[in-house]
Amino acid sequence: MTQFVICPRPERGGAFSYRELRENESVLKEAALALFGNEAMVVPVTGGRDVATLFDDAHHAVINGAPFNTTELSRFLPSVLEASRSLAAWWANDWSDLPPVDRIEDAVRLVDEQLRGPVGEVYLLWQRPAP
Repeated sequence: MTQFVICPRPERGGAFSYRELRENESVLKEAALALFGNEAMVVPVTGGRDVATLFDDAHHAVINGAPFNTTELSRFLPSVLEASRSLAAWWANDWSDLPPVDRIEDAVRLVDEQLRGPVGEVYLLWQRPAP
């Protein structure tokens, strides 16, 4: 699977760290510019791994019968959304028309539903609602 996750530099900490986009990540840079403009973008990281690997692990777990709420992603996703004002997740190079979500519960539900598909592609554009 080729799942990508990016977000603007978080305003506050969470149960994760982040890394800058790498020079050779032209797909991520192109998506970041298209989705968020010139904001400084980062990749959420947990346990030394890009968060995208948690999507792969969760997909394998749920298609083998595990409830989504038992996956590391189900515990991690709410914290990264809470710490970020926006976040995008997509498969391959298809970041156009990501379904917008502005409630954490809806984002988690959408990810759970999409992971149950045959290839576990997740498409999401999280935007924290204005105060």
